[in-house]
Amino acid sequence: LHLIHTQFNKEAVRGSPHQCPVLDPDSVQIAGKGVEMAAANELTSFHVNMKNAGEAKLNVRVVSPFGKDIPVHVSGNAKTGLRIDYTPYEVGLYKVFVECAGIPVKGSPFSCNVFDPALIRINSPG
Repeated sequence: LHLIHTQFNKEAVRGSPHQCPVLDPDSVQIAGKGVEMAAANELTSFHVNMKNAGEAKLNVRVVSPFGKDIPVHVSGNAKTGLRIDYTPYEVGLYKVFVECAGIPVKGSPFSCNVFDPALIRINSPG
């Protein structure tokens, strides 16, 4: 947190000093299957560590391969960590957009490859 002292003609402006929070979106850490690979029709998640980012609002958007926004559920808090849950329903490459104070975090958008386990077949030779 920084304090900004504002003056006009060497007189303090009303409300001065103003508080200005310091934000560092590059310090946000993202990890988990939900930003790598997931099974279709199954809940997937990833974790967000924001404790060194300052007090900023986190925005998360997950977009299907066909451009549909996928509902997300955010739990936890910025000090102890956030968990982001969503369920992808279509096979393909999903885009996961994560922003801190409106600024994309390092690596965003992330790509999550979604597969259908029911389509996997293993054949033995012979």
